[in-house]
Amino acid sequence: MSCGAGGYQCARHRETRTVTTPAEKSERWALIVVLIGAASMLMLNLGGREFGVADVTRYAQMVMEMRYHDSLVPTIDGMPYHAAAPLAAWLPFASSRLLGGLTPATLLLPSALAAFATLLVIHRLTRALSYRTATIAVAFGALCYLTWIYGRQSRVDWVTAFAHIGAVGASYGACTTPGRRRLSWWLAGGLFLGLGVASKGLFAPGILAATLGPFVLYTRRWRAMIEGSVILLSVAALVTVAWFVPYSRVLGPEGTQLFVRVFLGQETVSKFGGDMGKSHGFFWYFLRGTPLLAPLTILAGIGMFRVFRRPKQAHPLIQLSASGVIFPVLLLSLAGGKHLRYLVPLVPAMAILSAWVVKPWFDAPGPRLRAVWFRTARIAGVILAAAGVAGIGVSVLWLSSLGYAILVGAAAVAGGIYAVRRARSPHAAFLGIFFAMAALISYDFAVFMPSSHAETQETYLELSRIIAPHLDDAEVLVVTDAELPREPAPPDSFSCSALSLYLMPRWIEMRDPDDLPDDAVVLARKLKPGRKVRLKIDWKRRGWTDEWYLLDPVR
Repeated sequence: MSCGAGGYQCARHRETRTVTTPAEKSERWALIVVLIGAASMLMLNLGGREFGVADVTRYAQMVMEMRYHDSLVPTIDGMPYHAAAPLAAWLPFASSRLLGGLTPATLLLPSALAAFATLLVIHRLTRALSYRTATIAVAFGALCYLTWIYGRQSRVDWVTAFAHIGAVGASYGACTTPGRRRLSWWLAGGLFLGLGVASKGLFAPGILAATLGPFVLYTRRWRAMIEGSVILLSVAALVTVAWFVPYSRVLGPEGTQLFVRVFLGQETVSKFGGDMGKSHGFFWYFLRGTPLLAPLTILAGIGMFRVFRRPKQAHPLIQLSASGVIFPVLLLSLAGGKHLRYLVPLVPAMAILSAWVVKPWFDAPGPRLRAVWFRTARIAGVILAAAGVAGIGVSVLWLSSLGYAILVGAAAVAGGIYAVRRARSPHAAFLGIFFAMAALISYDFAVFMPSSHAETQETYLELSRIIAPHLDDAEVLVVTDAELPREPAPPDSFSCSALSLYLMPRWIEMRDPDDLPDDAVVLARKLKPGRKVRLKIDWKRRGWTDEWYLLDPVR
């Protein structure tokens, strides 16, 4: 039969027509629902909080100064800042240029987009198992605490996670693809690794080696190990040279030496060696991360147990995912310096393992499990729907952002009702519960936090009146961060990053000049020499009073 007649194959062409079944349409709609929920958690009212403590406002300060000086060198108070990768400032700088100015939304947009792109890569990668497993993996990844916390901050951790899962996925494609097409996969993996190096330095290749190394050794893919080592590192090195050489010319010889010493030495060796105040014990990630990342930690733990119990029966992607959790965690646990955000690149592997474990429970649950799930789905649906109604009521009575409150509250109610009505279908009820939870998380970011942040701004204004008499007349103190992005500020002003980040009881106590963090030194250097400033902050809404001492460090 001729090519294309009736959709059959000919000798030169594969299938020319595909038929979408009702089940496939249902799975695609499920993916759309999950992606809408994930997008709301990451991007709804993204700039509503202005610049707060968790947003690391020094990045806004760097972007503001880069825009004012028309320079690509991140600076704080005119001094080059190398404690973070320049990409952490370049990305919001680019978004502010493209979108017309520095705002809280343009500052946070790169992280939110990177987190959402990571979820898309998770789906594309997990489709090797099944479409439904891929959708469940995206849902678990979106609901993870690290996703919606760090995905709405200005840190670069989700850019690193996107680069990591991209490099892992490309390497997996190279290992499982015969012929010359392997080369294109390795080249793509090298580009992703180069992005990881630009965002997190040597952390990126270290985590990638801990993920791929055990997998390649167990599966005895010796050729892939040699090819990957050469091509990945070569391409990543070329990408690094492509941005580092022009950047070093801008910095000059002394500036380049300082950048290498701080970024590679202090921010990699010293930080992970525990020399920067982040030292914790070996089991810190297990003790701190297990409750915060539940249920991913429990489900991923079950998945890893199954893989290590019968490794040959597991799909290669599941083997790789298990390797991408256990060995990076061991590597990070051996390091002295620890922080919960270092686990962000591990979220995709944990989500894939969790979906692999849960999917059979949804497809063919036993009578007892079906009964338990039926009751659980109905109870959860009622609670989530009630929470959506309560959220709308609270916003009407006390909070602002009524439009967002009605939107996400109605979504939570709809998801809860759907879970109750479809409780006999585990997969459908799960989608309803996910959508309702995504709406409630969005409510926290889009409605509640902007209202509480407005109250915090009053404290900043009060602090400006306290500090202002101790500053030279020629210097300007911008305490309300909302004033920062509107117009380029003169070089003798700064954004109060130190104030908003460190004058909080749960962050740090400043009792001595030597204890002042680098960002706080920016604030302290503005004080007149020999002056001791005592700040008494009355947190009336929080119920306590704190006294802070800023001593002018002579440096």
